[in-house]
Amino acid sequence: MKDIIELDTSDLNGKVFDWRHYGGPLAILKLSNFVRFEILKDVRKNPSKRALPQPKNHYIQQGGLILKKIKEIPKGVKRAKIKKSNMIDLGGEHKLLIQRQK
Repeated sequence: MKDIIELDTSDLNGKVFDWRHYGGPLAILKLSNFVRFEILKDVRKNPSKRALPQPKNHYIQQGGLILKKIKEIPKGVKRAKIKKSNMIDLGGEHKLLIQRQK
């Protein structure tokens, strides 16, 4: 059916809570926004339709890996020893490709 949201929790009983069960924080935000403005008909201006300031932090999520963009390397951080492949294994099937700046 069109425009129907289905939330299937039938297989979650007794399992440890995991963000993958609901899609993560952005999924909850979008769902709560939908409920507030489409179902409850909140008359205030929908935040998805108004201009918002640029975020101060930039995050990238890929699976269970969350990366935060930084402006500079913090003091005390040790350099990683990188093999010729320029690849660092981050675990969980995640690998980081290092490209050196010239």
